[in-house]
Amino acid sequence: MTDGASPSRPGGPPFPGAIDVHHHWVPPVLRARLAGRAARDRAFAARFDSSVRRFARALDDVEGRLRSMDAAGIETAVVAAPPPAAEVAEVGARASLARRINEELLALAERHPGRFLVALCLPGPGGRRAGEGARAEGPAPEEAVAVLEETSGDRHVRAVSLLAHLDGPMPDEACFGPLYSACEARRLPVLLHPSLDPVSPAFADWHLGSALGAPLSTTLVAARLALSGTLDRHPGLDVVIPHLGGVAPYLYQRLEDQCSRGDAARPLGRYFRDRFYYDTCSFHEPALACAIETVGADRLVLGSDYPFRGGVERAVRDLDVLAEPERSLVASIGPRRLLDAVGTAPVEETARGAGRRRRSGPRPPRTARPARQRTEEAGEDGG
Repeated sequence: MTDGASPSRPGGPPFPGAIDVHHHWVPPVLRARLAGRAARDRAFAARFDSSVRRFARALDDVEGRLRSMDAAGIETAVVAAPPPAAEVAEVGARASLARRINEELLALAERHPGRFLVALCLPGPGGRRAGEGARAEGPAPEEAVAVLEETSGDRHVRAVSLLAHLDGPMPDEACFGPLYSACEARRLPVLLHPSLDPVSPAFADWHLGSALGAPLSTTLVAARLALSGTLDRHPGLDVVIPHLGGVAPYLYQRLEDQCSRGDAARPLGRYFRDRFYYDTCSFHEPALACAIETVGADRLVLGSDYPFRGGVERAVRDLDVLAEPERSLVASIGPRRLLDAVGTAPVEETARGAGRRRRSGPRPPRTARPARQRTEEAGEDGG
């Protein structure tokens, strides 16, 4: 995917070319919109405090993140605009803003060849304007497809970022069909991301919306994509659930037992095992073990959620508990396989399933580190 030599560090990872698939940067055009909106809308400023104020410096800094990537052994990061992304704008202005955000994301990748790839920002096609209380329709789906088609041929574009809304047309609704068909045709994976919708007043305090509401929302959206039959209608669509799958690996059996089949062709668990990918942003060793035992290391891809969960070093160090070949599979081989499929012909799900090799024997032993040590390291990264 990249031609340059992989960075290295003393005592660093043995795998070549680690790829971070969950990485945020705020382009200048979005920074200006965020600042302007926050200045006149206190509710918005509070809801998106992380992007507007708390992590503003880290979100803007490019040279600092490159140094951190080098130190961690990360060759490439897939950059996406954090929420609310283009939804900071009025509905009618979102497509234009999404185009400008994408232009600046692509310019960043062009300035630093091999270091950044782009997850496209799209204008919808659903949801209300960020921060507003009334539900409103977003841009027509044709606008999102048009934005995608304008830039999907760029060599730096390797994914699409999709905010997982619960307060507008949800991603399993029919209006998203043309977008998924466009992604499927180009083999562009969809990176789900929490939209930070205020799902309940109970999530309003103490950052509970981000800490708890976010992983619950992406898990719900993923389940709906499966049970609605959306994934069956788009067999070549790859979807990445962030934050180690939300709560899906841990509630796997409950979801299997209690959800109806809906319009899905197969039991829900089959979709969680065979159709979704999961980025590793969790930083909790038992959770990582649970995810691997539930869906397999071949469905996991390295993700840091930089800068919101700390430095990129933390994400790489989180994989130290894995033995080879699982460690290299998650950090490098899996992400590269997912992203390098972009631009190739779609593959039928049956062929993809037949090509997957699942581990039949016991997994290699993991070298665990003391919980106290891992806690102290997380604190060093500010996560």
